[in-house]
Amino acid sequence: MTDFIWGINTHRQDILSTEQQLDVAQTMGLTSLRVDVYDASPETMAWLSSLIAEGSSRGISILPVIVPSAAAATSEAAFRAWGLATGSALAAAFPSLTWEAGNELDTYVIKTGTTGENPSDYDDTLYSIVRGAITGLYDGIHQADPTAKVAVGITGIHFGFLQRLADDGVDWDITSEHYYSAPGATDIATGADLLFSNLARFDRPILMTEFNQQQGSLLSEDAQTDTLLSMMDAMKSLASRYDIIGAYIYELLDEPRLDPSEAHYGLATEDGTLKAAGFAVQQYILEAFPAATVGVTVGLASDTGSSVTDFLTSNSTIEGNADPNATVRLTVDDNAIGQTATASANGDWVFDLTGLPDGQHTVVANVTSSDGGAAASSLLFTLDTKAPAPALSNVVLSGSLAQVIGSTGGGAGETVSLYVGDYLVATATTGNGGEFGFETVISARSVYSYSLIATDAARNIGVSSGTAYIG
Repeated sequence: MTDFIWGINTHRQDILSTEQQLDVAQTMGLTSLRVDVYDASPETMAWLSSLIAEGSSRGISILPVIVPSAAAATSEAAFRAWGLATGSALAAAFPSLTWEAGNELDTYVIKTGTTGENPSDYDDTLYSIVRGAITGLYDGIHQADPTAKVAVGITGIHFGFLQRLADDGVDWDITSEHYYSAPGATDIATGADLLFSNLARFDRPILMTEFNQQQGSLLSEDAQTDTLLSMMDAMKSLASRYDIIGAYIYELLDEPRLDPSEAHYGLATEDGTLKAAGFAVQQYILEAFPAATVGVTVGLASDTGSSVTDFLTSNSTIEGNADPNATVRLTVDDNAIGQTATASANGDWVFDLTGLPDGQHTVVANVTSSDGGAAASSLLFTLDTKAPAPALSNVVLSGSLAQVIGSTGGGAGETVSLYVGDYLVATATTGNGGEFGFETVISARSVYSYSLIATDAARNIGVSSGTAYIG
């Protein structure tokens, strides 16, 4: 059951930012977010791209539900054309996702006064139009991305809608369901068994894409909490029998701007504060599906300083260890970088922080397991890639002693060696400002060809050469 998806619904809204909504979901241990998508416009593409990237960085997948455009619902052919165009554009931009084709389309075509359990309970004209949207989305998505999965679903006991689609040869990959239990219901387990046994006859994996207590916490937060936990228990116990692959609570945040009956479904208030149900779900997931133990380390690939523990280097490559094949996300000085590192089958990973300026830096490596486990490790180090530039500034002769003076342009503690030809004449250590000096005995006044080799604390090497007349 560690691969069971516990997700939640949310909406594109201004109450909290995308990042804040994901953070609230992550706090509860939820691993997927179901969101409304209405078109394939550039604005939608940009928003969805950001959401998927931000979710991935937190170990949260995205399940987009494509809500058909009412403007295109003029005929089956028109709706199918809309579905083909929209589905293919979205799937081409975002491969390997699971999509939901439509949201509660069964409720728009059911005949008044029927239960929805029979195929004949749906208006022929309206049903055919909706069928066009579903087949268009399914075909469009699969044409653009054969690896994608498409869910098609119903509300409550509207099994007749799925049966009519099946009888018409309409295909889908996952059966989705929306179910809201009555407050105080005592037969949740029995009702869930009956519900899922009916859904299972369509021989596809089942995804509960919306569930909660009717009216959420309007009556009381305790009642909502009890109902949600009972529903979660029922789905957990029935998952293997009926191939239930996940469940999405409706919804993340309260929406007080709506009618009271719709305003209180959130597990958190509109500002992201967890309600009683939110805390209960958090504890439930932690206890029922404990996060896998994950780990990550980060260090310098090469500490080139005088000690392997001085965290001084001229090499911007970092390395570490994580779970095999894990994705390692990195932040440098509190800024997330776009690229990630991938651990090998042995768990080793390497990343070159190309372009990092010299100076002190803090790197944090993060990994998240598929079921919400997380780990982080940090590294504080100093990068120094600038080689010293040794140069002579003066030679002062006193008898047979020559005092050679110069500077590396660096700092204190650098080592400078003076060669004449291949012969090492003298070695000095720089003071503040990189100044150095030698005293050496000369055998004759003449023109000397020399080389200076300077090495700093990070083992950067600078070389210069020239001629000097001493006489």
